[in-house]
Amino acid sequence: MPMSRPVTAHRLAAASAALALVLAVGACDQKKTAESEAPAPALTAESAPEPAAAETPAPAEESSAPEAAAPESAAPEPAAAEAPAPSETPVAEAGHASAESTAQAEAGATEAATVAINADDIVLGSPTAPVTMIEYASVTCSHCAAFHAQTYPQLKAAYIDTGKVRFVFREFPTSPPELAGAGFLLARCAGGSERYMGIIGALMAHQKDWVFNADPQARFAAFSSIAGQAGIGQEKLQTCLADQAELDHISAVQREGATLFDVDSTPTFIIDGQKYPGARSFEAMQEILDPLIAKATEAASKAD
Repeated sequence: MPMSRPVTAHRLAAASAALALVLAVGACDQKKTAESEAPAPALTAESAPEPAAAETPAPAEESSAPEAAAPESAAPEPAAAEAPAPSETPVAEAGHASAESTAQAEAGATEAATVAINADDIVLGSPTAPVTMIEYASVTCSHCAAFHAQTYPQLKAAYIDTGKVRFVFREFPTSPPELAGAGFLLARCAGGSERYMGIIGALMAHQKDWVFNADPQARFAAFSSIAGQAGIGQEKLQTCLADQAELDHISAVQREGATLFDVDSTPTFIIDGQKYPGARSFEAMQEILDPLIAKATEAASKAD
């Protein structure tokens, strides 16, 4: 398992940093932007196209974690930004879980913490499900995109929709933080957990268009296209991206993950209080979930 850089709870600068995605190019030429929009992606995570993970640039050499390197122009300069950009080292991507990391987790290397569901959490599945899974992820993380394209649809069909697992998604922005913040603000603006996860799936599936594209106007067009498919027009989009209170909340979610579960990379899963870092296949998830479900079911039957 590659080592990750220490986590930092990004303040994500101020709303102007997240709003840079719109301000940098949105006022240039709306007509040209509309003409350059690609066909709109489907807003269901299950039907999302192949992720951009395989098409992202190579990892930066200075980090031992497989962190996707965005182009230099990936973070547009906001014309009116007043708040400084975060100066801390961005959190790294966890990549794919190794056998060693899986063994450590299963052996209890990370002590279990009480799993509490917050009122504003994004939650799918039955509240009476025997197992609770929390995913900490970022919309700009290529390994998260791979998981949501390859594993999440099967996981949802086999465990979440059948009442076996209660799934909680929590934001953990990675570099570039202003784009990750903008993506999460858009998803929060959609309303409802299912719509939120649909936008998250679309954003992850099209990272190459709105995160790793060197053309700021093309980046804006792709981002706006995803927003438009969710019924969010330009005026509402700008309002969403200027929501400082929501931005602060996203930052608080990240800080809580780092403090409570020692999350320092994405994706990271907390399954019944146990930490499992790294993207995993459906089969690997089955090996973790099935014994927990069986154990919980047996305990419930004895209690009856």
